[in-house]
Amino acid sequence: MNCPEYYQAGDKVNKFKMKILEQYPDLEQLMEEYVNAQMEQSELRRFHEFSVGVRVGAQLMIEMLKEL
Repeated sequence: MNCPEYYQAGDKVNKFKMKILEQYPDLEQLMEEYVNAQMEQSELRRFHEFSVGVRVGAQLMIEMLKEL
């Protein structure tokens, strides 16, 4: 991915995660579970957005193929 903002946001997330774990080392397992749940939600959102995009593209193609 060629998007510096994406990587900067990721660095920011990691920085804050490390700060939390430094102050509360006993939360490491809970933080890991939280991150995994968040990633699962994000993947499901991306899949839904992709499937909506495919359907919209297919509908557009059908409309373009109709005779006037």
